Amino acid sequence: MRCKINNCVKVLIYFIISILQCEAFDTTENPVITLEIGKDTNNINTYYVEQNKSLQIIFKNSHAGHVRCYNINKNYGTTFIEKEFPNNDKDSVINITSVTPDMSTEWSCVPLQIYHGGATYYFNLHVKGAQSVIVSINGDSLNFTKTGLNVQHDGETFFSFIENQNIELVCANIDEECQVSLEYFNQNGEKIVKIPPKGKTSILFQTRLTSKQDKFYIDCICHTNNKYLEYRYRTYFYKQELHYNPDKQDNTLIVTVNGLLERYVRRTGSYFDYPIFKYVDGEMIIVTCEAKRPYSSIPLQFYFDKEQVNFDKGIKVKKIDDKIVATINSSAVTLNKKTLSCGFNSRSEKEEYARITFESDVAAGTVRVFGLARSNILYQYRSGDVWTTVYQYSVNETISLGCVQCALPFTIYKFKWNFNGNDQCLNDSMFLEML
Repeated sequence: MRCKINNCVKVLIYFIISILQCEAFDTTENPVITLEIGKDTNNINTYYVEQNKSLQIIFKNSHAGHVRCYNINKNYGTTFIEKEFPNNDKDSVINITSVTPDMSTEWSCVPLQIYHGGATYYFNLHVKGAQSVIVSINGDSLNFTKTGLNVQHDGETFFSFIENQNIELVCANIDEECQVSLEYFNQNGEKIVKIPPKGKTSILFQTRLTSKQDKFYIDCICHTNNKYLEYRYRTYFYKQELHYNPDKQDNTLIVTVNGLLERYVRRTGSYFDYPIFKYVDGEMIIVTCEAKRPYSSIPLQFYFDKEQVNFDKGIKVKKIDDKIVATINSSAVTLNKKTLSCGFNSRSEKEEYARITFESDVAAGTVRVFGLARSNILYQYRSGDVWTTVYQYSVNETISLGCVQCALPFTIYKFKWNFNGNDQCLNDSMFLEML
């Protein structure tokens, strides 16, 4: 009985401490902003504050009789606060009861002074979380936790991944006043790439996460018409500490696509569904399927949209030992939104299928390049109507590239290759070989 009472006491103490910690966090106030004539009138500083908390602004040695603070970016200036000082106090103190999101802008404060005449103070007030963004990974929206004043980004979240997991991150704006950019950092905070804003469009970023990307992070940034104010929402990537062993998963079939191991995401009856495979039209896709022991001796079969595949113009199937391999020419078969399944020929011994759905990654009216080995693509992104791919090549590697378009109706396009600013091909050919 004593042990039970002690456990209850421990839980109660922990609960009380948690409540006190929450209360302590909620009652912290914003830092005091102190401005001094001749010192802060010539500089435009940025101050970080939190919403729904009080704020105090002190004008040192002002001897002001009246102070007005307003939004310099609004027509005629939206007044935030103004106050009379009948005694012309040495230090003019203004107290704002609760900071609101609209206060996140460039401020102008004008104390009318008896000794110094009129002086104007300009500064930027960054209200944490005043502007937001939408970030999703593989179609799922992320929820951000607000951050305190100890860091400059406005929100953060964590994404846990497994080795060799493909992700597609979309950074988009919520408010029309906001333009988004994206920055990708390594675990040491060193910037890998910066994707600047391009109008009101979103940014799409694709990469394959491995143990090398553990603790990397991406900032989705909202930019307003004030170049000094930006709102960062940070996504950290953390690798799951799992030692993957295909034989310990409950599925019988092992699937690789273009040489990279895939993992199923859900089970529907006898079907194990794998992540949607996004391809570039014209890309060759090689799917390998094999069974674990003791089922490795049972013959396997591919099914394309539930129809058995033996030999097709766009899909070639061959058996290598206990494996079955499908080579798919995506330019010769209608592949978008179709499924490829792998299962046993003899359903009486084992009825189980590995299923992959294909989806074209070439949007209408856009152009994409294919022919690069996926395992060597470090990352790629789309900003506006421009796709950029960063590829790690080997010395003396021969790269054969293809160019494909998803044409809009009643439009005619002509391809042109451009290498380091020089036109390489001005005819209708769509292939380029680099040695």
